[in-house]
Amino acid sequence: MFVKIIVLILIILFIPQAYFFLSDKKSKRYAWEAIANGEDFKLLCLDNLYIHGKIYKVPDPKAVVQIVHGALEHKERYMDLIKFLNKKGYSVVISDNRGHGESVNKKYPLGHINFLDQVIDDQLVINDYIKSLSDKDIYMIGHSMGSMIARNFLKNYDYRIKKLVLTGTVTYNPLVYFAIFVGNIINFYMGFYGNSKILKKLYSSGMSEGWLSFNEENLMEAKNDKLMLESFTNRGYLTVFHAMKELKNYRAYKLKNKDLKILSITGDCDQVVGGKKGLMDTIKTLKKIGYKNVSYFIMPHMKHEVLRENNKEDVFKIIEEFFNS
Repeated sequence: MFVKIIVLILIILFIPQAYFFLSDKKSKRYAWEAIANGEDFKLLCLDNLYIHGKIYKVPDPKAVVQIVHGALEHKERYMDLIKFLNKKGYSVVISDNRGHGESVNKKYPLGHINFLDQVIDDQLVINDYIKSLSDKDIYMIGHSMGSMIARNFLKNYDYRIKKLVLTGTVTYNPLVYFAIFVGNIINFYMGFYGNSKILKKLYSSGMSEGWLSFNEENLMEAKNDKLMLESFTNRGYLTVFHAMKELKNYRAYKLKNKDLKILSITGDCDQVVGGKKGLMDTIKTLKKIGYKNVSYFIMPHMKHEVLRENNKEDVFKIIEEFFNS
């Protein structure tokens, strides 16, 4: 009897693992189409979701910068950086990640992402769109969760960009396998669209109040911003966990552009980075993959959102120098 109970428990725990392992393979890419209207555009992406974005053009740009924003936020939070880059001669394209801002529908409400492959493919579609409009080089900036999306984008598409800037660079945590194990169980038995407190706790573990920045104005704006989200859906959390796990899937990186220039900019008080030890692990990981030109800056008296800190202009200048080099 005891053995039967143990077997039953194991079946209950591992059926979700098998289900999600197989279902993650089912994501397929749709053809894309663009509808441009002034600065606004929308692109038809995987699972018939329109990704909404904006393009900020300058005459004869030095390059086009593709920005990938972070978790639970939206594209409008990057206006100061966009204005700076425009002033320095760069066109900018930014979009709302699926399940964020305007990139939503009934199947993909706010906070919902089904598969990691989808958010990677979304950026590929945007990259295609940029190439259809301009023959200039494309640089990419990925912040926080956007840094994970950007690093996963490199697996197959590093040759499509010339330079990459990572800010609020998320560090790999080996406990992510436990988070995925729990996430599979919760998603399987409680549904994709729920908001599990357990998954939220696993996601935000170790982050104290005010972790975003020292900039009080930024904290107040984030608190009052109706487009800032409080949580992902269960499936959204699972996708974020998978994005982290894949950071060290070395064999998945095709390394078609080993000379890609990569710069990481993080605050010295950023809890997400995992301190200098976490940052060094990220740099070591990128070099182990095979990238030769990896550098970093640690910004004094800054937290996670270095692009919205009190001295954000210092970060902007570092990005400009990197792009101009």
